[in-house]
Amino acid sequence: MALVRGDKMDMENVGRREFFKYMGALGLGVISFSSQLSGVGLLKNAWASMEDKEDFPGRTRTVSHIWRDKSKPWDGVTEYYAVESDRDKTPRILELPLDDGKVWKTRDKYWKWPTTDEIAPPDVIKKLLHPRGAKGLQEEWNEVIGFRAPEKVGKIAPEIKPGMIINGSNYKQYPGLKELMPSDIYARLDPKSYLPFPQIEVVPTRSIYPSKMWTAYTRQHSRGCKIDKDGVSLNGWVAGTPFPRPKKGVELAWNHDKVDIVGDCLRFAPMYWDLYGSDGSYERTYHFNLWYFRATGRTHIDPMPTYGDNRDGIFEWMVNYFSYPQDIKGMTLFRVHYLDTRKPDTMKAYIPSMRRVRKMSGTDLFDPLMGSDMIWEDYRSYWQKLSPTIFPNEYKLLDFREYLLPSTAPYGYVRHYPRLGRDYFCFERRPVYVLEIKSKDPSYVYGKRILYLDAETFTLLHIQNYDQEGRLWRTWMKNIVCEPETGVIHEDVTNIIDHISQHATTLHFTPSCCCKWITPSLPGRYFAGRAR
Repeated sequence: MALVRGDKMDMENVGRREFFKYMGALGLGVISFSSQLSGVGLLKNAWASMEDKEDFPGRTRTVSHIWRDKSKPWDGVTEYYAVESDRDKTPRILELPLDDGKVWKTRDKYWKWPTTDEIAPPDVIKKLLHPRGAKGLQEEWNEVIGFRAPEKVGKIAPEIKPGMIINGSNYKQYPGLKELMPSDIYARLDPKSYLPFPQIEVVPTRSIYPSKMWTAYTRQHSRGCKIDKDGVSLNGWVAGTPFPRPKKGVELAWNHDKVDIVGDCLRFAPMYWDLYGSDGSYERTYHFNLWYFRATGRTHIDPMPTYGDNRDGIFEWMVNYFSYPQDIKGMTLFRVHYLDTRKPDTMKAYIPSMRRVRKMSGTDLFDPLMGSDMIWEDYRSYWQKLSPTIFPNEYKLLDFREYLLPSTAPYGYVRHYPRLGRDYFCFERRPVYVLEIKSKDPSYVYGKRILYLDAETFTLLHIQNYDQEGRLWRTWMKNIVCEPETGVIHEDVTNIIDHISQHATTLHFTPSCCCKWITPSLPGRYFAGRAR
């Protein structure tokens, strides 16, 4: 292994201590992939580090987003990982051989997405594998929802075909493109728009699907799911998708609320927020670790479907710890999402400058987080509690049709990191449910929201948030990635734009799922000693 910029190091003879000292010089503590270095076997994989509890705040760095260096002949095994130092924000390049990773090509660019065994522990993967492989997972889920994605697309603007490159100079040559894309995304093809797309490539539509156990629980329990007489509350849900063939808007909303992303327990370590100003220039980056735990509706890790007796009726919780920059280091956010639709969620924050844990409520939920373009209610794209009393809404299923949206291919949809000099977007036709959620509360931060939900998995691909005056305020454009062999679904990059303030936030994810060491005691262990 060597630094591309000239520094050399003989990895055949390096010892363990020297290796980790060398990685520390790059701002790296743990690398979350399982490839071996020239047989030396020095890398810890992601879940090994988790078992050691060495992934707590500020102790790890994850390497991701890989490309081929075209400045020299390719040896067929070496790819280049972009990393950043937490200290001086200097992009660095690390050269590492790959033993078992696949590389995808989009025209003249090469990408490598983490292999399945880099995402989840081996014993969990073994349980998730289908006897007939990816085809078996796909066919069983297609039977549950009643269709395959490729069969539902291609009718709108058929002239837009896979392999086409669309940019600011040619997008007006395709009139049907305007109908095929949400209005705010189409507007970004204009070079004069805020944060215009450099270019997009249309890639083939593929079927995506959840894991084997998710499908099994959906088959077993979805028939028992009913909407309560209050018109909102969900009864009879155990695990899986409550309404695999939704007929009403509220059913679709519950499908998204219960959707499976990155297993029952996950971490993003680290996760990045990049902020961009009104002129599109880069402002700053936040680094933080995220831990997520699902108490009920579990389909990946024992115990299933519920962890313990769950007497508090918890559905899920999430902890976020900010480690960079220094002015907010130590800031911690915590939220508990309850099953009871009439029980408010618990939200707390540890504020380092005050050395206090503060309970969040009221306008705290509607203020932008850390100068970004999201609020607590936006977290997880749409995290408002579905409740007939706390947040009264009208839920309306507007449409079921195809849209050209971020690709679900294994290499992700976006490679746009200005500080690393790359710009490439991949889009595909997706069958989509369009859900409108109107607030009945005139004092709520948003007047209405339009959700574009992937029709195969009910994950959110795009959302438009409008203020009480009907102006488009904030949009989220995001992608999901489906691991073909296991059905594990996770996120790559999300782009958030404040259309009124002309400001943007880009989220970068580095997922590890099915983290068995994440248990109900983690928030208590983590907050211990911080409350005064």
